[in-house]
Amino acid sequence: MVEAITEHLWGLEEVVGIFVVSGVDDILVQLAVRDTDHLRDVVVAEVAGLDGVVDETTSLIFEHRRKVVISPL
Repeated sequence: MVEAITEHLWGLEEVVGIFVVSGVDDILVQLAVRDTDHLRDVVVAEVAGLDGVVDETTSLIFEHRRKVVISPL
């Protein structure tokens, strides 16, 4: 079920990242959208009605930092 959902989501032009995670949620999806109306449209039209999707939560990212190279552990 998770694989089918991730494959559908990966085909959406707004999706820039998908993370399959442990815990309460199964999938974290990172979207690039024009505004909150566009976000709502994508969630309602493309996520909420998918078979296997029980609940969805949205959060806005205000700042993003990422290390491209990780030092040896």
